[in-house]
Amino acid sequence: MTRVLRIQTSFAAGELDPLLSGRIDLRARAEGARQLVNVLPLPTGGVVRRPGLRAVAEVPGARRLVAFDGAAARVLLAIGPSRLDLFLDPVGPTPTASFAIDPMWSESVLRDLSWTVVGDRLLFCHPDVEPRLLWRDAFGSWQFAPWRLEPVDPADATSPPRGPWLKFQPAAELQILLAGSPPTGTVPAGSAVELLVSEPLFAAAHLGQWLRIRDGHALVVGVNSATRVQAVLREAQPNGGPTRDFAELAFSPARGWPRAVATFQNRLVIGGSRDAPDHLWMSRSGRFFDFDVGSGLDDEAIAFRLTAEVAHTIRRLWPGRRLAVFTDRGEWVVRGEPVTPTSVAVELQTRNGSPTARSPRIAEVDGAMLFVAASGREVREFVYIDSEQAWQAADIALLARHLVDDPVDLVFDGSRRQLLLLRGDGRLASCTLDRNANIVAWARQETAGRVLAVEHGVGGTWLLVARGNRTQIEFWDDSLRLDGCRRLVATEPATLWSGLDAYVGSRVGVFADGRFLGFFELAAPSIVLPEPASELLVGLPYTHLVEPETSPAGGSLAPDALYRPVRVSFRLHATEALFADVGLGLRSVPLPALPFTGDLELRALGWRRGAEAPAWRIQQELPVPFTLLAATTETRVNS
Repeated sequence: MTRVLRIQTSFAAGELDPLLSGRIDLRARAEGARQLVNVLPLPTGGVVRRPGLRAVAEVPGARRLVAFDGAAARVLLAIGPSRLDLFLDPVGPTPTASFAIDPMWSESVLRDLSWTVVGDRLLFCHPDVEPRLLWRDAFGSWQFAPWRLEPVDPADATSPPRGPWLKFQPAAELQILLAGSPPTGTVPAGSAVELLVSEPLFAAAHLGQWLRIRDGHALVVGVNSATRVQAVLREAQPNGGPTRDFAELAFSPARGWPRAVATFQNRLVIGGSRDAPDHLWMSRSGRFFDFDVGSGLDDEAIAFRLTAEVAHTIRRLWPGRRLAVFTDRGEWVVRGEPVTPTSVAVELQTRNGSPTARSPRIAEVDGAMLFVAASGREVREFVYIDSEQAWQAADIALLARHLVDDPVDLVFDGSRRQLLLLRGDGRLASCTLDRNANIVAWARQETAGRVLAVEHGVGGTWLLVARGNRTQIEFWDDSLRLDGCRRLVATEPATLWSGLDAYVGSRVGVFADGRFLGFFELAAPSIVLPEPASELLVGLPYTHLVEPETSPAGGSLAPDALYRPVRVSFRLHATEALFADVGLGLRSVPLPALPFTGDLELRALGWRRGAEAPAWRIQQELPVPFTLLAATTETRVNS
């Protein structure tokens, strides 16, 4: 018999795709695992039981979380189709302010929402709804209202906005009619005129909108047809003859609203709109709501179109070292040091594209921009490679493609080095990332419920979770080992505890005064303890699972070779419980001390063969700390 010793000191390759089971030549198999559930691979090599979730606030109907770390306040927002709840840091069970919002902010709109910080305000955009701003006024009250572009004349309340303007029918001509016929001379300001265009252009939504004609403006006061409207001139026109020098507002009820927004080099950048999906606009420097291109001075606004062999629809913007533009067909980079009307340049770098059904956010990690590719099965790393002198976008999910399924959102938790990917089925996949150490380790994170949203900011990582008929904000808390946890405190020690309505019908774990009492099925919103306690911690259990690759290892051995594990040694750190299966089923393994740090050796039994028979398995529900640093497996292979 051949003796094989497999020493696994790292799980830096994470959970591997089952489709790779035939690739016994991969180096990643030596540092990967067959299953990693509810554990976080550590950049140093081991795995640790993931933190629990602390229930913070109930937010019925919420579908999106937004963290706003402003200069004056740190805010967490929970947004639903009809309501926005605002929580100030520290986030408590009751919102600081709530707003009823437009019913057009449907669940599909919220999934495709884009936002950015503009000074001390938060700007929300979606191509189907008018942008809105959230800010705190001089009196300390929070306001949530539609955006307003700067007017041409600040002293005139009826003044038109300072762009951006766009001609949607480039070949169309416009003619001014006065009293039904073309005027012979100058048309005075304030004249009621009829505007006639050579191609269908107008819709009912143009009523009340501004047009720019030559160097003047006209307000539409009536829509007769797709080619004819009534208007009032704000400035005089030199004549009423046909002209192609006219445009309408790029953003309006008739043409839709901005799709993607960002702030870059002290400019507000807007990427695409409903009717102009491939245009990019940059505001004046330091004046975020002024899009007047003027005469092209360095501080004036910028507008241009992405031009390629096929049409591109802008999906996301990211203001990293360069401004990156992510479209449905590729990834662009805007250059300029700094970006000005004369220095700006944009180039298509890679051709992976982004999803069109959803708009997962971009996550920046160590200077690289991570995005979900158009296939919906890839997470790519958009970064400039000095050795190649080019931008590249490698797929960091190649070894764990089975975990990247219908991505909804991406968030990076820098303190834990965790990239969190929210899937359409309400599950989470995590990835431990350290680009400098070439660590990409994926794992599955499961909870008793459906995760609707994930966000990082305001002091940590937040999840929006639907459990039963409740939707609540929960915080990833390193001190907890249960999900949906609530802490109850009594002035005097008591045995009867009530207020557990959220857990009725569920199996819960209970800590009393820091001591774990066990798991209980709650049929009522109360519990009776065996002895009095002053503090109760109640939460939902989750199970962590670590299962190694099944190949007996060794380049000369067949992957389906018959093998028998003889000895398994686990190197643990600060671990308070271990449940392992080494051939006799899942059993609790006694530890020499609590917590235990050191090596624990177990004798293994039974012959095994094939991909479904790992040498060992660790599976544990008990809500106590667990960290596995390394595993050594000694096996005998039938030769």
